Amino acid sequence: MIELSVIIPTRNRADLLDATLESITKQTFPSDKFEIIVIDNGSTDNTAEICKKYQCCFPEFRYFYEPSPGLHVGRHKGAKESRSSILVYADDDIKATSSWLEGIMEAFQDTEIAMVGGNNLPLFIGTPPGWLDSLWKQIEPQANILWQLSLIDLGQEAHYINPFYIFGCNFSIRKETLISAGGFMPDCMPSHLMKYQGNGETHVSNYVAEHGLKAWFTPKATVYHTAPCARMTYHYVGFIRFRQGISDAFVLLRRRGYVKFSNLIKLYLLKLKRIFTPSKSVLDYYCNLRDIDGHIFLYKSALKDKSLMQWICRKDYWDAKVEE
Repeated sequence: MIELSVIIPTRNRADLLDATLESITKQTFPSDKFEIIVIDNGSTDNTAEICKKYQCCFPEFRYFYEPSPGLHVGRHKGAKESRSSILVYADDDIKATSSWLEGIMEAFQDTEIAMVGGNNLPLFIGTPPGWLDSLWKQIEPQANILWQLSLIDLGQEAHYINPFYIFGCNFSIRKETLISAGGFMPDCMPSHLMKYQGNGETHVSNYVAEHGLKAWFTPKATVYHTAPCARMTYHYVGFIRFRQGISDAFVLLRRRGYVKFSNLIKLYLLKLKRIFTPSKSVLDYYCNLRDIDGHIFLYKSALKDKSLMQWICRKDYWDAKVEE
């Protein structure tokens, strides 16, 4: 019987996917009790060949090609195709520790647990710049987070956690909870479709928090998340803040159901104020401006494209697709 469905959306990162799948072959959890579902979101590299390479390594391995852009498309396709009541979402650039799936399955033995996460530790490719350390924030005693790279270190003791501390690269949830939440919001849209960006798995975490459901951390579910040199730059961190600004604006517009020109003017005034407000560091200054730029981008897009508010205010995105 399949007890866990491991769902890996991917796009044009065959080499990273190869390393991810290789790490999953080394699990202590019995291979006949979980399935691998890879959703190829329109890759043009050798992703399909990599998946063929691993089909013989797992009793249950399925590959689906889904060209429609957006991480939510791959995530939802995986949920629909899954044969288990527990969904284990992983990014294509993680390396799982051998106890990963065993720890997740053990945690879900408690029927009150709705979500499970683990440590997402850094796998730096290259030497990290010194300023990167300043992005680590302490969130609990002996617990630190660098959310711009989806890294979190919650220590070596299992405990209940805030569901917002479970990132999409290592995100396990009961299928019934995901369905009740309405699924994921749009996420990781390509740059030319950025106006369709939403708040991804944060919506699901918010549902879990608002409904008093329980989230659990176990160190056995630790993964290593790849951080290449291209992600250890001001430009990349600024892009993440820009995208976060879009996501935050998406939530606000979704809540209100409309967009006003006066709100856009207020955002420009806020940006002007920030420009002339001293900041404790150049990076903070830059990131604050990029965050406001994200808000402005979505507000301008919604005012220019009247149909965009229909997209933003959809009930859910289970079958929502955007044309390239």
